[in-house]
Amino acid sequence: PGHKGPPPPRTTVPCRLSAAATRALGALLEVGAARALAVTPELCVPLLCSLLLRLATAQPPNETEAVDTMIQFLKCLEVPEAASALRSQTTGVDRAKAVARVLCASNKAMLCAIFQKLGAFCSRSLVGQRQVCMAVLSEFIVQCPDDPDLTQRLLNFLMGRMDDEDPLVRLLVVAGMGSTVGVLTKSDSASLATSVLNSLLTKVEDSSPEVANAALASLNRVLEQLKTPVGVALVLPIVLPICLRLQHCLVKPSAVLRVSAYQCTVILATHFAPSLADPVSFQQQVHAFMAPLWLHFHDEDLSVREAAQKALMTLLPMLKEDGVDTDFVQLVVQKIQTQQYPEYEQFIYELVTLYIKSFANHVDSVVRGSMVFLHQQEDNVLKANAALIVAYLIALLGPKGRRRINVEEAVRALLSLLQDSSAAARACGAKALSLLYEL
Repeated sequence: PGHKGPPPPRTTVPCRLSAAATRALGALLEVGAARALAVTPELCVPLLCSLLLRLATAQPPNETEAVDTMIQFLKCLEVPEAASALRSQTTGVDRAKAVARVLCASNKAMLCAIFQKLGAFCSRSLVGQRQVCMAVLSEFIVQCPDDPDLTQRLLNFLMGRMDDEDPLVRLLVVAGMGSTVGVLTKSDSASLATSVLNSLLTKVEDSSPEVANAALASLNRVLEQLKTPVGVALVLPIVLPICLRLQHCLVKPSAVLRVSAYQCTVILATHFAPSLADPVSFQQQVHAFMAPLWLHFHDEDLSVREAAQKALMTLLPMLKEDGVDTDFVQLVVQKIQTQQYPEYEQFIYELVTLYIKSFANHVDSVVRGSMVFLHQQEDNVLKANAALIVAYLIALLGPKGRRRINVEEAVRALLSLLQDSSAAARACGAKALSLLYEL
């Protein structure tokens, strides 16, 4: 009382008082004097939450004391198996998850009270405490799928923490949101399902690659759960926005993110696109996917290459109603099934020739998609191949077809490659420009 001036700065390093209090509580629990307190409802949850937060802030050598005290406390709750689960973990977040799993298995009646208590710490400035809180609450969602009321409350709470400044907090949030088994398909959860989908969709372009990977993986799991008639109706309004986000993900350097993006594309095309009222709109998105699909068809990463080939095989039938040329389909199917490819440049030449023959009106989508790789791609091989695709499309399209695309912008993008730091990219840019000598 009476203190003036700014409050003292907060830190994740615990003071000696909190360490001493942890040791004192551990001593009481060890001799059995506090067993009655541990099973008293009004004291049990506050003590448990305090010890969970200590797992986040305790530093060596106090770290071991915090773990030992938590084990003693859980023994008072008749959870002896917690000792091995806690001692096998090395970080405060992993220990908190282990405690959450134990509680979900043996003390589900306490979960709501723990949620209310920990929720107050999720806006504190101590990063470690926020991480532990999110770890526990996210684990509750994973371990308690049979409690829809608690899951809905947790989801609404977690969505408010998706913009936390700490990447690990955001990672824990999006990972937990992907484990909402059975809750989002209920008829009275339409608004919640829409909010979850939109929240995860915004995080697939997070500044942290780990968060973006986790968000897209969670989005795939949620879409897998929404394949029911009720779920399909919820997803249809945002199918096209999801496609646009996925196209951005395919340019990212993360192989994991690209594989997840192609898996999401397959899910959309298989379970949701057939129910669209306007199938033409999705066909236009299929054409927009052609550039990354052609490029990743020859990707150096095997997982990306296989995911791209599977997505291409899934999307090709959707172009049949648009007058797809059988030679184009046969070429792609043959190369995927036999896994026998000619020189990539020759393959691109054949692919572009047949594509122009069938889809001259959609060449602009492939040109613009390829140019994105020229501007943003860090992989020099993909950048060089994108330059060849742009050059062949413009060269083979003919004067009349070139009116549909911005040739000047494409040539400027190819010219910019001549200033690239990579010799391979400069060489490929020069080769691509040589194909346009007639222009």
